[in-house]
Amino acid sequence: MNERVTFRILRDIFHILSYSSPDDLRAAGSDQKLSPQIARALESLADEAAKGFRGNEIRNGPSPAPRSEKYSLDPFARSILNSPRFADKQSILELAKLLAIRLSFGPKDSLVRVQRKMLQALQSLPDAEKAAAIRLLQGKHMKDLEGWLDVINRKG
Repeated sequence: MNERVTFRILRDIFHILSYSSPDDLRAAGSDQKLSPQIARALESLADEAAKGFRGNEIRNGPSPAPRSEKYSLDPFARSILNSPRFADKQSILELAKLLAIRLSFGPKDSLVRVQRKMLQALQSLPDAEKAAAIRLLQGKHMKDLEGWLDVINRKG
C-alpha cells in the first residue's frame, strides 16, 4: 500500500468534512450522474458530518501543533512549498544537491521539518542564487536555457 496516496485520500476526506454540511453532502449524493457507490459514500460522509465530525478526534494523544504555519508564510515561501520538488524528502535532497546546498536530515525527520530546513537554506542564499533557485522550482530554468541557446544559435 502506498502510504502517500492513503494520506492524500484521508486528507481530502477530512478537508471535505471540515467545510461541508450534511445537507450539502446529501445534495451532492443525489446527483443522477453519480454511481450508486459514490452516492452511498457521500451519504456516509453526510452521516459523519451530522455527528459533528472533528478531525482532531481521530487522533490519539495530544493535539498537533496548528498547521497555519504554511498559510502565514510570505508568498516566496508558500510558492516554494507548493513546488513539486518539495513533495517528498528525496526530491528535496536532489534539489539541494542541484543547488549545491548542504542539507542533512535523518530518516525519522518529518517532511515538514526537511521542508523547513531547505526553505531556511534557500532564504539565506544571495539574491542572484535565490532567483535562480526560484526559476528552477517554478520550472522556468529550461525556458531561460532555451532562450539563451536560441540567442547563441542565431549569432553563430
